[in-house]
Amino acid sequence: MEEACQKIISLSENPNNGEALKQLRTFVTSKEVLDLFNTCEKVNSCIEKLNFTQHPLAVTLLLLRKIALRDKKEELFDQIQQLFCQGNWTTAAEIPLEFEEVGLYFADLSVEKKWCYKAIYPLRCALSTYSKDQSTFTRLHTKFVKICLITKHYREAQKVLEIPLLSVSTRLLDTKINRSRIAHELICYFLYGARAYAALKDFNKSIHFCKLAMTVPSAALSAAVVEAYNFYVVVSLILYGEVLPIPKSAPNAVRRLELDIAYNDLTLAYRKRSIDEIEKAITAHSASFKERGHYGLANQGRKAFAIRRITRLTHTYLVISLKDISRDFKVMSPQQTHQIVLEMIDKGDIRATINDYEGMVKFEKSAEQNSSSSSLSTLELEINKVTSIMKRISQVTI
Repeated sequence: MEEACQKIISLSENPNNGEALKQLRTFVTSKEVLDLFNTCEKVNSCIEKLNFTQHPLAVTLLLLRKIALRDKKEELFDQIQQLFCQGNWTTAAEIPLEFEEVGLYFADLSVEKKWCYKAIYPLRCALSTYSKDQSTFTRLHTKFVKICLITKHYREAQKVLEIPLLSVSTRLLDTKINRSRIAHELICYFLYGARAYAALKDFNKSIHFCKLAMTVPSAALSAAVVEAYNFYVVVSLILYGEVLPIPKSAPNAVRRLELDIAYNDLTLAYRKRSIDEIEKAITAHSASFKERGHYGLANQGRKAFAIRRITRLTHTYLVISLKDISRDFKVMSPQQTHQIVLEMIDKGDIRATINDYEGMVKFEKSAEQNSSSSSLSTLELEINKVTSIMKRISQVTI
């Protein structure tokens, strides 16, 4: 075993030598060496002689062998964490597919043992290492965003989600991994992204990721696509008060998809333009919405519907009582209406004042909305941009 360790170290000394790395992979994965390293203790004895920074490939291959032994998972978790945080792949001739396999095991282990909080930073380091241009999709992308959802670290997921994906890792396409499996991973990535953006209240990006999930080419429907469509329906109702058509670029199987009864009833309630009907649909199918984790979003849609109704009142009334607004909604009390109007004023959705003593809401004229200093500065900035562009155009010689 000592001779095998020495050979592994010698083959790892020159990480820029592609031929030496091929020999290292062949040697470590050979049956003789695998039989030799048949316990975690023997693998550890060799790993201890390696440097995680200088010999990342050798460490990766040995950790993969240790994973196959299915023992000492806590120790293995710490070693993989050390590899991701300290491994220097900038000097290596190539980053192997085995690196991703180790990362996938690390992510699954963190979920199994409930160590997700510890896994976020190492996986972020692994992502930046394995996908150097940051725009190539790997299976680690899906695992990372999923773990961010579990731990509610939505901002960390956002850092990855905001980088547009332009290609799929050629390492995946060149292997025996089923292409439909890769498509499934991509659909899950977009679905998790939609959930993360919804948690951040960025519903425009959330619905964009739902569309991406539904337009991934696939031969048949999967549970992930159905979930993406249901999520798309709920977010559409929050944003627009109606369900937008499925993109034409979606596969035929997706475009023929029929709504679940809960989401169908909710959509019909919105078409009736009645908050009473919306409330009834949410209450009737509350168990179904809670099971899918959409109950909170359904209630947000109900609140968004009320906000849109109140916004329309600004075009009709200058002064209106809270009781009259509540009467229009039927199921909302004046206290609930007061809270919604107050939140809309704080967010700048409407310009109004509330007279608590008389229970009246006074809407300010829309012309006053453009009188603030922030609006003027924004307008001035846009004018300067247009002026700059005009100067550049005038300098162009035809």
